[in-house]
Amino acid sequence: MKASSLLNMPVPGGDPYLALETALQKHVVGFLGGDLDRDIDALTTFQDPTGCLYVGTWHGHPRLNVGVAIDANNVADVLLVATKGAARADDSIFGKSGPSIGNSLLVGRLLHTAVFALRSTAILAVRNDPYDARVRHLYEDMGFQAGEYLPLDDHAALTLTFAYVAQMYQHPAAAGRLSLATPPLPL
Repeated sequence: MKASSLLNMPVPGGDPYLALETALQKHVVGFLGGDLDRDIDALTTFQDPTGCLYVGTWHGHPRLNVGVAIDANNVADVLLVATKGAARADDSIFGKSGPSIGNSLLVGRLLHTAVFALRSTAILAVRNDPYDARVRHLYEDMGFQAGEYLPLDDHAALTLTFAYVAQMYQHPAAAGRLSLATPPLPL
């Protein structure tokens, strides 16, 4: 119940897609202080029977694509593309790397927020399918077991997750505005 109350979620165990959208709108959109290269100022949600796609934009420019599909075991499969600067976050850059591909500060804020939103709706874990060893290692740094699975009730995994988030919040672009001491608060 604590996670849902921190997010002002009306119904614990409710719709995880709506909970995630609500949390992202409240705690991610505009939370990077209007950083021209890293922030998003709008979030659009597209839902169909297989899941949801959350598209974060900066002045209409796609900077974040997060696909989420929740299975019968209450595990959220996630596909993530994030960029900074002029790079467009879309499927064409999936699996690529470069100076404008990836946005660790935005991903850290997203992860911080998503853990609470998904836990508030009884989602048990987040699953990712890293496409190479580099990405697997990044997800391991975020607390994902073998870079693939983040159990949302595992103290050791969440300790790694919040250590990763705290490290991302030290980025100069955060300018001291973000910390684990601001909502959503760690469990």
